[in-house]
Amino acid sequence: MAIDRNAQDHVRLDAIVSFQEEYKDLYDTWKSIDGKAQATATIAGIFLAAAFAIARDVPATFLPYQRTILVVAIVLLVATVCLCLFGLQIRRISSAPIGENSKQLVEDLLPSLTKRDQGERMSRYIKDRFDMWHLANAEFKRKSARKALWVTLGQIGLVAAIAVATTVTVLSVIN
Repeated sequence: MAIDRNAQDHVRLDAIVSFQEEYKDLYDTWKSIDGKAQATATIAGIFLAAAFAIARDVPATFLPYQRTILVVAIVLLVATVCLCLFGLQIRRISSAPIGENSKQLVEDLLPSLTKRDQGERMSRYIKDRFDMWHLANAEFKRKSARKALWVTLGQIGLVAAIAVATTVTVLSVIN
């Protein structure tokens, strides 16, 4: 049994509203990932400054393995900052298919819209909008996931660097 075209249009219109809400959520997530990248890079920068201060005036009591651990901490901190910068890298994302982005669809539809083919043309217009939203959100999700991966790797690097820096600090206190 075929579904009534009008029913399909209503379902697609409902899905378009859902896509619009999803796009807003994705945008909020995007901003949140940026905030996490900035915070992680800032924390790594603070630890990096402290590690460079220690490295500049390495205590005479530092044994060769402690110096190596300090170098490892510095390398991890620099890597963390770089990973966060990759996460903050400017990326081109699809704009929401509203306003100017929908203009071409409307301009194609309205001039040749006749009473006879109105239902079919309107259905195609709704389907085209549905497809545009689906593609925009799918691309946004893909790019957000990649951005989040960089920041996650940066956070893992930061935790590792903190562990290594703490180890070298504790070892220097023990000696």
